[in-house]
Amino acid sequence: MTLETLYAHMDADYSESLRRIGGDERIVKYLRIMRRDPSFDALREAVESQDYRTAFRAAHTIKGASLNLGLTKLVDCSSKLTEALRPQEPNEAVAPLFKETERVYQEAIACIDALLDDTEER
Repeated sequence: MTLETLYAHMDADYSESLRRIGGDERIVKYLRIMRRDPSFDALREAVESQDYRTAFRAAHTIKGASLNLGLTKLVDCSSKLTEALRPQEPNEAVAPLFKETERVYQEAIACIDALLDDTEER
């Protein structure tokens, strides 16, 4: 799988990522970093324990990383979740927005894993 194929599969913005980050090797480097980043696990734990302050910070981190990488779908859903968490108090919108963010995040991670597996074989 190539980076362009990965981005097309995720309906992401490869050209924006290339512009922001500056090259395929650097994009792969940051995708690796995103893959290891504990923010999503922190988000899940914080949402489950209703720690809205931690959940807000984790969602905001995911949004920022996704924005820099041009992962459009993940930016959209994590941005909505971030805004729902901004008041840092219970909100009925959090659960469905978290589920959507989780789905899109897992799809992105599966694609990243496929890319990294292909990259390591070369």
